[in-house]
Amino acid sequence: MYYTSSGAGVPIVFIHPPHMGHHVFKYQNVLSNQFRIITYDIRGHGNSGKNEKPPTIQQLANDLQLLLDRLGIDEAIIVGYSSGSSIAQAFALTYPDRMKALVLSGGFPEINTFLLRMQYYLGLALVNYPPLNF
Repeated sequence: MYYTSSGAGVPIVFIHPPHMGHHVFKYQNVLSNQFRIITYDIRGHGNSGKNEKPPTIQQLANDLQLLLDRLGIDEAIIVGYSSGSSIAQAFALTYPDRMKALVLSGGFPEINTFLLRMQYYLGLALVNYPPLNF
């Protein structure tokens, strides 16, 4: 499983939605001034390689537990973005003692409407653009 880790302090793990990858969180690296920032490519995505069949949400939650074990992290803040929130929720229910906090951003279980599909594709397109400064 491919992952990045930067900074020190309380670990924050960011979970991307399917068809995106760890790079969707590139702007969160600024938090590494105060936290340990961990991003990774879920099973079958990005640098983590391909699967013959789609993994289950529970399998992806178990993978996160294995990643935390490998990194020697007992407890972390888990952030699920978009449908990555489903993985974060499954992790929280299965491994509540590993949770320092749970943050869910724009979560939904599936893309089943035209509007969600367009929002999803817009998100994919915006990943490669710099943030807007207001």
